[in-house]
Amino acid sequence: MTIQEMSEIKDMRGFSLSQLSQYSGVPVVTLQKIFSGKTENPRPVTLAAIERALTSREFISEGRAYHYDMARETSENHVNLLRETAENRYNSHISGLTIDEYIEISGDAHTELIDGKIYYFAAPTVKHQQLIQKVFLAFNTYISEKGGACVVLMGPADVHLEKDDNNNMLVPDLTVTCDKDKIKDRIEGAPDFVLEVLSPSTKSRDMGIKLTKYMNAGVREYWIIDPKKERIVKYHFEDEDYLPEVFSFGEDVPVSVYDGDLKIRL
Repeated sequence: MTIQEMSEIKDMRGFSLSQLSQYSGVPVVTLQKIFSGKTENPRPVTLAAIERALTSREFISEGRAYHYDMARETSENHVNLLRETAENRYNSHISGLTIDEYIEISGDAHTELIDGKIYYFAAPTVKHQQLIQKVFLAFNTYISEKGGACVVLMGPADVHLEKDDNNNMLVPDLTVTCDKDKIKDRIEGAPDFVLEVLSPSTKSRDMGIKLTKYMNAGVREYWIIDPKKERIVKYHFEDEDYLPEVFSFGEDVPVSVYDGDLKIRL
């Protein structure tokens, strides 16, 4: 399908660029450049995502419903439900992406790439950010006082865990990396410490597949903070059994990569 044909179908279906971006996963800015002709040779995977959104019966029916509901000024919750449904279907349609293809498609959206599939996550809440900042300040102060070489970074910062893995680009909430050669435009290799704060859009990944990937890549310590239950689940992967420790807010949590010399209380 040519770009001209895509443009005609987009107009016929009544899709706005914003809608098409939601359904295809391609940023609005990228769509504008493609349909205006500024991008002369778009990546095949980008064109495939656009074509899939334009021709899918599911998206077409949702697009009509979306326009109808907007015209009737329906509730914001219903519009958000349509958007979430489109994003979930997008996740199920496109897989097998490489990191370069992921970067082309994702743009500035809140996303990460896991096993060739793009996953979206919502912007963090205020409480989410406060918890990350608390841990960041504790690490940063400790490293500064000790004159250490480790670098602590708050997300979003891309982490490419393994050199030969071209289908995963994770975005932890916080990392501590002691090998500065790993720190480039993104972190290349496993950080020493990783922190994730659970949210509804990331909980299953943080506690499942991402935990496994961090462990297998050589992350030494992994914390999962659950704001709702006010607890910290700590994995020290250098222990032989890898069994997690669970702490409640208000308790001192020893940082194992510093042999417990640093303790953090939330």
